[in-house]
Amino acid sequence: MLEKAVDKERYTAEERIGFLQEAARIEQEITDKEIENAQLRLDAKVAENALADSTKEDLQEEAELRANLINLETARLSKQKAVTAQILGANREAAAVRKAEADKAAADQKVIDDAELARKASIQALEDEQIKQRQDAEAQTELTKIELEKQRAIQKLDLLNATEDE
Repeated sequence: MLEKAVDKERYTAEERIGFLQEAARIEQEITDKEIENAQLRLDAKVAENALADSTKEDLQEEAELRANLINLETARLSKQKAVTAQILGANREAAAVRKAEADKAAADQKVIDDAELARKASIQALEDEQIKQRQDAEAQTELTKIELEKQRAIQKLDLLNATEDE
């Protein structure tokens, strides 16, 4: 399990966290059984020493059994701490990967949004230009009409003036 937990090439951070948790569970079971056995040996020796006259060797063995029990408990705590540190590291790595993916998705969305804004601005600019051209054409037509009416009015005046002169 621990080999899989450190293989970053083949396994995701989430998978490696699962491997670490499973390895920690198995290690805990093994260590708990070792501690239970060490406790039973110690309890038996303490009971044996209490029933009979204990020799120096018996007391030394009892002290060694106590020391062994303490060492097993210390080792269990050290292993738990190491596995917890590895899980925290994998969690941080997974969070960094998720953040990088979210940042990339946000950047990609921004590119899409910017392109859409540019497209809309381009369409609006074309529509504005068409409106301006239509207004210019209408103004030109109106100007032509006014000019034509002016010429007709002048011709009418010239006719009236010519009629008066006669």
